[in-house]
Amino acid sequence: MRETVALDPNRTIASTVTTLDAPLPPPPQLPGNTTQPPVGHETQFATSLDLSKGSVSYSQLEPDPETTHVQRNAAPTVVDSIAPQPPPSAPRPITPPPQQAQFERGKPMTIDLRQRRGLSPLWFVGAGVFVLVLIGLGIGGYLLWRSQSDPGGGGAKPSPTVTAHTKADLVPITGGSFLMGRDNGPPLETPAHQVAVQQFQMDRTEVNNTEYADFVSETKYPPPSHWAGSKPPFGQELWPVVNVSFDDANAFASWRSKRDGVTYRLPTEQEWEYAARNGERNDLYPWGPDWKEGAAVLKQATPAAVGSHPEGRNRWGVVDLMGNVWEWTASKPFAYPGNKFELKSEYENWRTIRGGCYVSDPRNAEAPVTACLRAFLDPSTRNTLLGFRLVRSGP
Repeated sequence: MRETVALDPNRTIASTVTTLDAPLPPPPQLPGNTTQPPVGHETQFATSLDLSKGSVSYSQLEPDPETTHVQRNAAPTVVDSIAPQPPPSAPRPITPPPQQAQFERGKPMTIDLRQRRGLSPLWFVGAGVFVLVLIGLGIGGYLLWRSQSDPGGGGAKPSPTVTAHTKADLVPITGGSFLMGRDNGPPLETPAHQVAVQQFQMDRTEVNNTEYADFVSETKYPPPSHWAGSKPPFGQELWPVVNVSFDDANAFASWRSKRDGVTYRLPTEQEWEYAARNGERNDLYPWGPDWKEGAAVLKQATPAAVGSHPEGRNRWGVVDLMGNVWEWTASKPFAYPGNKFELKSEYENWRTIRGGCYVSDPRNAEAPVTACLRAFLDPSTRNTLLGFRLVRSGP
């Protein structure tokens, strides 16, 4: 007795056929109206195969297009051996599975010949959109941070960034004599009287927040109360510093003197008015004898960047002597010669401030804004209307 392997015409199912060396008995007689089952129907891929032993390679499972279908009434053929058949001349290509199917004896296995699907193009589109959204959020956040509105709410445009350690910018003021005060003004401004002033240098602008921030940062001096830490509000870097007392201004002057190696100080009231009236010209305004609309920061909701109204400069190029913020001077209150004003003792140590501020009304008859305007204030006062500028003696 011997065993041979037989394949059906579709070469899909293998079976073991046992043959004997002795002659075979005659086949059983079938009824005349009985038909033997067909050898095979359509080849079903991905179907369970039950093999008696061994393994089957993928090439064995490749369908033969010429033998895939057989006639249902074909007569059966009994064979005890089969010779290998040559491959068809033009087989239909079938992509082999990624791994060779392994079979164990007596165990069924399902072979799935469906091709693996690659990543959908929609996946790449979605990933690209996600990256673009992240980039947009980053840029949007940065622009939002840079475009915050100014805290003052006055519509002022953010000032350009100023480099640290701003150097002092002073203008030489030639000395001379002038008429201080006037005869037709409010009582504190009368009478006009002759005053001589020595040559000095004056800050071109009021001290701004950037320079004051340098002072705060280096000395750990308490910042103005409206600042967030040691830096001014964003967009107000070039605004004049405010919320500073008389002592704060002097502390700043000492720091800047040490930094620059010269002596800075607050101007006297006489020096301040001399510069504002263009010396011996005795102008009523820094820009000339007559009122000029828009030459100073007046009747506004907030201050403006220092030097933003150059048309209001004096003959030497000093700006903002009128409006923007009131300015501390070093002088104590006093009555002009010939004025019968009596100063009460509790005001003797106060200080004089000059120039008016951004909320001042030039049409106010009781305190018109001119180069002669003066007021007295407690030196400990800090408010958002008051700042300062510095001078130094000599050429």
